[in-house]
Amino acid sequence: MHNRGFHPLQFLMPKSGQQPRSGYPASPCNDVCTLDDDNVCVGCKRTLDEIVAWSTMTAEEQWAVVNSVSRR
Repeated sequence: MHNRGFHPLQFLMPKSGQQPRSGYPASPCNDVCTLDDDNVCVGCKRTLDEIVAWSTMTAEEQWAVVNSVSRR
């Protein structure tokens, strides 16, 4: 049975309008959640590991991801 409207990464996506914590960057997620063959999201350019770990990262770690995806 196909569950329409469900995305496999849905539980990892930020809630719409969610504000970042003070000192933390906004999530780079842009709701184009599709992984390529290297497990990199074609929308936000984060790796699957970065997406999964995002909510437990420190502000410094999140900023490092934001800076690295801008170069990908």
